[in-house]
Amino acid sequence: MIENGSLSYEEETEGYIIRDEEILNGNGSTNGLTQIVTEGTRVAANEPVFRYYSSNEDEITKKIEEIDKQIDEALSQEENKQYSSFPDIIEIESEIKLELEKMLKENNIQNVREYKKRIDNYIVKKSEIAGNLSPEGSYIRSLVEQRTALSNELIRKF
Repeated sequence: MIENGSLSYEEETEGYIIRDEEILNGNGSTNGLTQIVTEGTRVAANEPVFRYYSSNEDEITKKIEEIDKQIDEALSQEENKQYSSFPDIIEIESEIKLELEKMLKENNIQNVREYKKRIDNYIVKKSEIAGNLSPEGSYIRSLVEQRTALSNELIRKF
């Protein structure tokens, strides 16, 4: 190969990259650990991939899901429809729609889980905004406060 009037040589060689990786396996909560990173996902050194499982974690998670449903129902009632016209909520709803469209086209279960996680986060943001817009002592605000307390309880246990 000749570059800029001078002779240059090109060599080919084979190389190997050796990594010091460790594969960790867990069986849900049976060994006291629960997976927090999706299988097959690369993580940085010393980044946690499992956490200790709390004895009443399932119960708290179910309560949070019930409260999320109650918040959604409360927001859909006629007297609370004014919240859906706020720009932040409109933007979040459009993000949820986009994520749903992407998820429906996906056939990789790991990617579907990631889409679901993002949608759940958007729903939480939407309910928090509506809760903050609600008057003090309102039903929606009390539900959002209950949900926040339960989420904090989960976080404190770990």
